Amino acid sequence: MSRRPLLAALQRPAHSRSISKQARAFYQNKQVDLWAARPIQPLTLRQIVFFGRDLSEDRLVQSANYVRSEIPVRLAHRLKDLQNLPYAVVTNERMNEVYELYMNAFHAFRRYPVITDPTENDAFCVFLRSMLNQHMPIIPSLALGLLESAPHLAPVTLDALWTRMLRSRIGRRVLAEQHVAISASSASASRPGQGQVGVITTDLRVGDVVRKCAELARAKEGGGVQVEVEETQGEGAKGFAYIGEHLEYILFELLKNAMRFTMLHHPSNQPCPPVQATIASAPSEITIRISDRGGGLPPNSPSLYTLSSLLHRNAAQLEPLRRTRHLKGTVGEQMQMHPPQPPPPAHVSSVLDRNNEVPEHLGIGLPLSKIYADYFGGSLKLTIQNYYNLPNVTSLNIGVVQPKDAPQQIPQPHAAEGGRKRRPASEPPMDHKEAKHNASSPANKTPDYGACSDEEIELLLDHADVAVAAAG
Repeated sequence: MSRRPLLAALQRPAHSRSISKQARAFYQNKQVDLWAARPIQPLTLRQIVFFGRDLSEDRLVQSANYVRSEIPVRLAHRLKDLQNLPYAVVTNERMNEVYELYMNAFHAFRRYPVITDPTENDAFCVFLRSMLNQHMPIIPSLALGLLESAPHLAPVTLDALWTRMLRSRIGRRVLAEQHVAISASSASASRPGQGQVGVITTDLRVGDVVRKCAELARAKEGGGVQVEVEETQGEGAKGFAYIGEHLEYILFELLKNAMRFTMLHHPSNQPCPPVQATIASAPSEITIRISDRGGGLPPNSPSLYTLSSLLHRNAAQLEPLRRTRHLKGTVGEQMQMHPPQPPPPAHVSSVLDRNNEVPEHLGIGLPLSKIYADYFGGSLKLTIQNYYNLPNVTSLNIGVVQPKDAPQQIPQPHAAEGGRKRRPASEPPMDHKEAKHNASSPANKTPDYGACSDEEIELLLDHADVAVAAAG
């Protein structure tokens, strides 16, 4: 047998052999394959709320073990998505950073031992907070990595991956942040208000949120445009269950962009027409319509709600995003990163001229808002009416359910790995009987989110289930 291929391989430069080894390690990971073969087990917002209302130590431990065993499954699915990309994409510095963060978190979660008591749950919450902080670079790194990899990806593929990765991120953070929040409220002497269960507000008033976001957006954009809010006294006025931080982010982005383009579209010697926000509710949904006269977009413009809409930007326009190393995706974070603009002097028009500087914009606010809206069972749609001197209309729909709709039962936990306790390296792996016994132990049972009476349903959520709050 000829030894030429072997000799040729040995004569290759060292860096070439290391790249080949790195590529094999990237694609050949049995643990990722095993966990990715398991189905994702989604939870509804209603299930999460009911479980978090009345906690005991046992239920808190059950919640901890559900989060511990579910998050690595979701991470494995996303790692497989990345592995299915062209290798040139994942060798991009930003995409490689995302991959490494996911892989490290995957191994950390799958190796975390079973939680058996409140003390161990406290340590698990510290671990969760650490993981949440470590993943703060995900949004800007993923956005820049995909944009820089555009030569290797079709726009539709780029947008699909962006959406799938961000939807999964929302689900994982909801699980982790909710568990940390209910653990903190369980340990605190002062219980949270009746309208709050963990990170979920069960009595959210849309009108109040719109007005709050309007004031913040006016402060951020220089205060040149007023917002008129019209609200019907329907079901939405009574309050509903939602993650307030997410709804605030969506509305803040929509109002901020409406104000900004209204100011840019009108000369400084003319008053700006107000942005109008109309809230209408029906038994099955709440609709928020934001109308502005910001001039619209040229015909055949790409959707502002897709990441691929940023492909036309040059390096200078992407620089604000490049400088952003950490991004959680909240209104408070934006106000801290870019402080509000000071109001103009009294003798100067309160309208920004086209040539004036505007607050720094990253460009991913609307694409991220679209994912938030779709994820929680709603929709986000922009209607441009350039040629009829009519306002542009952005419609945000939020789905709700009736009180008679009972919460669904949570899916059964994953049988494998769920009950594995950490053991010294010298000990042999568990046999089949031991694994089966551990998987059925109380610490590894999935929390019964659906075990609640009809009376509880009517007391808590008049119209709540707007989300598959933990879809992969």
